[in-house]
Amino acid sequence: MNEAVIQAEILAYQSKFREAENVLVKAGLFEKAVEMYTEIKRWEDSKRVAAMAGKVAPTQSRTGPTNLNVDHILERQARSLEETGDYAAAAGIYLECRKYRKAIELYGQLGSLDQLIDICRSLDKSDNLESIQLCAHYFMKKKHHQYAKEAYLKLGDLKALMVMHIELNRWDEAFMLAKQNPEFKKMIHAPYAEYLEKNDRFEEAQREYKLAGRPDLSMRIVEKLSINAIGEFRFKEAGTYYWLLALENLQQVKNAKNLVELADNKAMAKYHEYSLLADLYYAYSIIHSYIEEPFHNITEAYFLKIFNACRFILGRIGTRSPVGVI
Repeated sequence: MNEAVIQAEILAYQSKFREAENVLVKAGLFEKAVEMYTEIKRWEDSKRVAAMAGKVAPTQSRTGPTNLNVDHILERQARSLEETGDYAAAAGIYLECRKYRKAIELYGQLGSLDQLIDICRSLDKSDNLESIQLCAHYFMKKKHHQYAKEAYLKLGDLKALMVMHIELNRWDEAFMLAKQNPEFKKMIHAPYAEYLEKNDRFEEAQREYKLAGRPDLSMRIVEKLSINAIGEFRFKEAGTYYWLLALENLQQVKNAKNLVELADNKAMAKYHEYSLLADLYYAYSIIHSYIEEPFHNITEAYFLKIFNACRFILGRIGTRSPVGVI
């Protein structure tokens, strides 16, 4: 073993690190001096010796032997800070040594979005595409619309931008983007309809489902409205909703004159059934009004109207048991 190394080790065991450094540097063993300081986590001294070596041999401070590489020292320092749980400091050091992905991951876990957007803005797309995408991922995870929008625009990823607008319910911006890029229009209508439905905006949701090419979901909404109307004893409105369902099914029939297709037969059968339910509920609304409402203009014509409503229901109801009527 080199005599200078033995002497430096003895001094190091005695905690005389500066003296040990002098011995190693004098012998030209810069790597050994840096290694000694990194082992005891004296990072500034490690970088100082590496810089000293760089002055002796300028190419060594960044590209020379590993232990004399300043970025390598910084990375070891960052890993040490990460192991002790000081993630913010570790992220800052990773950033200093241009380990952008690690810095982004740590800032992302910490939810430090302001630091992330600073990194995102500083990165060049051509060299750091994946790092910018990772920034966008964390912005989306934290539902930060403005920062995510900035990241996707920098990437030029308009499809991801549209998905982001939709997921974060930024419908005005989604429709504006679709207007500028018509190929995205088909992405909007179905999720927008779901949003409207969840917010009890049923008529608008019904329209959007139709635009999305989902008449089945549009009819599902009308079915819900009819059930709600019956449960609240609004039988006249229930009749209106069943008439809408009848019309929706009639529109699904492709050839009403020649019902050879199974789908056409099913749709036509539903049209007739819903049309009849619409009539039954409308007729029953007259009877229910007579039973429940306290004031009526009692005339012979009024009683005749009620009588005819009863006759109509009994004549058309058959074996059916409409909820609320029977």
